[in-house]
Amino acid sequence: YNYYKVKDEGNSFVVLTTAIKNISDGDLIASNVAVAKLVDQNGNEYPAHIFYEKDDRTNIASASATTLTPEQSAIIHFAFEVSDDVVNSAKTVLITSQGKVYQVNI
Repeated sequence: YNYYKVKDEGNSFVVLTTAIKNISDGDLIASNVAVAKLVDQNGNEYPAHIFYEKDDRTNIASASATTLTPEQSAIIHFAFEVSDDVVNSAKTVLITSQGKVYQVNI
C-alpha cells in the first residue's frame, strides 16, 4: 500500500472522498475531472492532493497518473494538508468540475 505523510508534523490531513465518472467521449486524467480547494474560516485556501482508489480498494495512486476511459467511474480522495487548528474549525471545500463550482461545508 501507499502511505502519505504530512510535510509538517504539526499538520493533519482533511480528506473528502467522492465518486466520479468520466462522461466524456474520450479518456481523461482522473485529476482533471474535478479540482478542489479547502477554504478555512479566515479565507485561507489549501489545494487538494488528489488520489485515485483502485477498483479493488487495495491501494491508492496519484490521480494525475490515472486515466479514466469513457463511462469509467472511480473513487477519488481529495486530501488537504492543514494545521490542526484548521482541522478543528469550520471550513468549506470548493469543487470545480466542468466550469461549475460546488460548495461543501464541513
